Amino acid sequence: MGRSDAFHPSPPSLRHLLTLLPIALGTQYLQIPGGAVQFLALITGGYICTKFPNLRCITMMVANTICIIGAACLVGLPTDNKWGRLVALW
Repeated sequence: MGRSDAFHPSPPSLRHLLTLLPIALGTQYLQIPGGAVQFLALITGGYICTKFPNLRCITMMVANTICIIGAACLVGLPTDNKWGRLVALW
């Protein structure tokens, strides 16, 4: 019996792997603002809770509400609204 190429595919070449590099870097660049938003939100929430100890529960509810709204936007926005969904992810 002969060997079938369908069962023994050739390994990807370096050229094919390098074509994926801009896509991978592009997605990393799109996630940078999300990290900055998370960092600033944590610092701000910590500052508010330290300065005003009686507002800890309200601060937590506001932060959770923002997360719920972002998740709802990810689900509810149409797939062609890419920037809106990206901002909701941040």
